[in-house]
Amino acid sequence: MGMVFFPSPIAPEDLKRLLEQVFVEWRVRDHRASPRIFLDQAGAARWVSEDEIVLVEYASRRVVIHLRKEVIEYKYMPLQKFAAQLSSQFVQVHQSYVVNFAAVKSYNRQQSVLKMAGSPVAVPVGRSYQKSVADLIRGLDE
Repeated sequence: MGMVFFPSPIAPEDLKRLLEQVFVEWRVRDHRASPRIFLDQAGAARWVSEDEIVLVEYASRRVVIHLRKEVIEYKYMPLQKFAAQLSSQFVQVHQSYVVNFAAVKSYNRQQSVLKMAGSPVAVPVGRSYQKSVADLIRGLDE
């Protein structure tokens, strides 16, 4: 298909500048699509936005995905295998927990527990992960 050109009252340079401004504004407001993950469960497959995932838990050899509005018991698979599908905004904080770092509300260093926005679950931070979690949180404050 070819491009259709029609007369415009806007000069090409002005149009280019306007489009650049609109694009910058669009990016600033974060209208970009969030990465999605494909969940295939017993006949019901669907896409889930990573922004909806608060944390991923490994319980009874099953991956449990805590979304903002529901909890999905996914399937039998290692947590590391599932976590490898997620973007870099997800951080492993315990042998059994991977959290969406954007959803971390607070970190209690004395109890080694993360409070998550959109979830009543208090996520324990494993001893070997405490320093890296503290460094990540400290990096947010700077």
